[in-house]
Amino acid sequence: MLAFVMTIVIAAPWIVNLLRHARRSLDLAQRRETISQSFVWTTQFNSLSTVEPSATRFLAYIPHSGFHNQRIELENAIVLAKLLNRTLVLPLARLGSHPLTYKPFDELLENYGHSDKARLSHCRHEDTSFNSTVKECRKFERYTHVSWQDIIDLQRVMGLGVGIVERWDFTPRYLQDTLGVGDGDTFWLKDSSAYHFQFHDALKGRKGGGKFHTYISIPDFAVSSERYRLVHLGTLFGTSRLSLTSRSNDQLLRKVRAAMRLANARLDSLAHTVTARMGGTDTYHAIHFRSGDGIFAERARYTAQVILANVLRHAYGVDIFSRDAFKELGLNTSVQAFQRIVLSGSLPLRRPKKIFPRRLCVRSGRTREGWQVSLSTPLFIATDAYNPRTHALLEAYRRIFPCIAFLSDFPDVAEELEELVNPLDGSPMARFFLPFLDATILSRAASFVGTPESTFSKYVKEVLWPLEHNLIVDT
Repeated sequence: MLAFVMTIVIAAPWIVNLLRHARRSLDLAQRRETISQSFVWTTQFNSLSTVEPSATRFLAYIPHSGFHNQRIELENAIVLAKLLNRTLVLPLARLGSHPLTYKPFDELLENYGHSDKARLSHCRHEDTSFNSTVKECRKFERYTHVSWQDIIDLQRVMGLGVGIVERWDFTPRYLQDTLGVGDGDTFWLKDSSAYHFQFHDALKGRKGGGKFHTYISIPDFAVSSERYRLVHLGTLFGTSRLSLTSRSNDQLLRKVRAAMRLANARLDSLAHTVTARMGGTDTYHAIHFRSGDGIFAERARYTAQVILANVLRHAYGVDIFSRDAFKELGLNTSVQAFQRIVLSGSLPLRRPKKIFPRRLCVRSGRTREGWQVSLSTPLFIATDAYNPRTHALLEAYRRIFPCIAFLSDFPDVAEELEELVNPLDGSPMARFFLPFLDATILSRAASFVGTPESTFSKYVKEVLWPLEHNLIVDT
């Protein structure tokens, strides 16, 4: 009997761990079921993929480059479709780190036709490295396609009087099979360079004299292409692609840009979780620090310094050149020492004592004089930096601000994001949806400072943040 009791005692920790593991597995299964029930993916069988009988004249274009360039292309396409009185043929959004690069019209159209992952299911079992012998499978896992309905609210766009038909078939035969349009019914406007055509709402067409090679009058183009059922354009990227002088047309473009508000229910729920834990909307400041690739990697140190100076000045009200500001905040350092940390080209090898006294995190609040200044107001940092908690270029931030948060500080949110899988190609969506989650959290901050020349930062600063703070009329 004693031996039996001893066996139970010895085994007890193992049994407890086993039960805990079983409980976690059950919780995970229940969470997956809940997530699958609370998020319904848009598929090719949705209502917008069916051509309405009233839709007889169409406008198509070829998407390329990263998400934010695709978003700008979409904005321009919506405006043109409205002004030309045509139904927009809307391609799927391509997400990830393997975008279609711009090529002249015919080559881009061919590349677009070969990029349909729904027709590449065999690639799940092939070599997908950049030098794979199965050419169409190269970097297969680095991109995915989703309906724009899973990103933004297309009903807002359609509310502007723009008809839409979603294109789920990337091949040229879609034009004939679904739209019933042949080559003889198509007006092909083929660009040979990225800045070939610019569209004006009043100006007569002319050539030369600017970044664009050819200037097209939209009213004239509407007349010359009227007899064709389909107008097929190439690239539409670039915020200067449309030159609109009419007040009504400019207002249309503004409303279209306002319709680019993120509207994914699952991501909105996850962002709400993070925002609530930060203290709520407008109770924290936020920055976006991009440093991972290209020119952003080359400029990373400088970018970190510029963002830090800007967030201190504009969000926290600290003038790094003012001795009075330091005294008012009771900062335990000299102006000169602080400037060396913020503006120097390198950080000290030895970790010094904390520059500022540690204090409890507090929320931003309104005072008669404006925003209440406190370096303890939480700061959310969205970044592609590896291990941001230990990244050298974020060292000054970690020493200056006692209440910093990264998305990685919310592992339960990350776990839920990892449960999302694209049914179109089986891609786990965490890596593709994470930027949208970051963007939503950033947009709900009291203030936002971004990375110079980043299209992501520009999207948050010029679209999402103003929309969240009612600075853009979105109706």
